[in-house]
Amino acid sequence: SAAEFSDVIVASMTKRVDTAVYESANNAANDSFQGGQINDLGLAEDGIGTVIGQDFEGELPAEITDELETTRQSIVDGDISVPDNLDDV
Repeated sequence: SAAEFSDVIVASMTKRVDTAVYESANNAANDSFQGGQINDLGLAEDGIGTVIGQDFEGELPAEITDELETTRQSIVDGDISVPDNLDDV
């Protein structure tokens, strides 16, 4: 996130490119890599991560961090649907 917003961004999402690279390398090493495929890697697959904002790390009450984790798990479980394009927002 941009430094000028570090005091207002409580939490954010990160792209876990390392997960995608690892999965591809692992599949290639095991002769199961299928090029040209689209692999959706979301929260459940650890392709997206959640992080607490730098200015808030260690400063948030447990009830806030617990709610963030509950919300993350609700997305993984399919209880909360996250749109994948702007038209659905």
